[in-house]
Amino acid sequence: MEKTDSLAPLDAALRAELVVEAVQRSILRGEFEGGQRLAERELAEQLGVSKTPVREALKELGRRGLVVLAPYRGAQVRAVDREQAQNVYGVRLLLEPEAVRLATLGHNDETLAACHTALADAAAAAEHGEIADISLANRRFHRSLYLPCPNDLLVELLDAIQGQVAMISVSAWRRDATWGDEADEHAAILAAVEARDGEQASVLLHAHIERFLPAAVSAGTRANAEAVSEQ
Repeated sequence: MEKTDSLAPLDAALRAELVVEAVQRSILRGEFEGGQRLAERELAEQLGVSKTPVREALKELGRRGLVVLAPYRGAQVRAVDREQAQNVYGVRLLLEPEAVRLATLGHNDETLAACHTALADAAAAAEHGEIADISLANRRFHRSLYLPCPNDLLVELLDAIQGQVAMISVSAWRRDATWGDEADEHAAILAAVEARDGEQASVLLHAHIERFLPAAVSAGTRANAEAVSEQ
């Protein structure tokens, strides 16, 4: 994990958020593997901060689903598995197309600009094959699409699984780099939203998620097989 020497002078909340970003990116890059223990002291030394922002960062990563926190065992990187992938993408299929349908008429110039910025960031990351940054930008795109949804509970439920979606997507991309296809699908979904066609946006998004589901489940299956082989 890259050391960030500029963390120390910042206030506690900002230090914790920067630690979250650093550890999250390392997880998505595969620098921390599923099941690996994340020791507060080691992370603090690597990042040049005290243990307090690291502790707060690990709690936030736990809320995002990238880290599992257990009493007396500390923090471990969540391991992607078949059941997790099926459950996460099953929730997406049920909730996200409806959230985007409801959100479509609530979009304005500012929210649409956020969607376009996320797509541009994903495209820039794709030029360098930075799958962690592609995945994070894609997550911002999807969240920007559904954020104007008037049903706050839908937004909250979808926010809760974004970290796990990021983990699953990068795991799948290590086997088959399909992010270019997904970028084209993102553009079509956004075009429907900009046309204020919520029904079409919902249909396209459902197909987009469903199309990626076999790759997501395959990534979880492969992770299970690797875990068994290491035992």
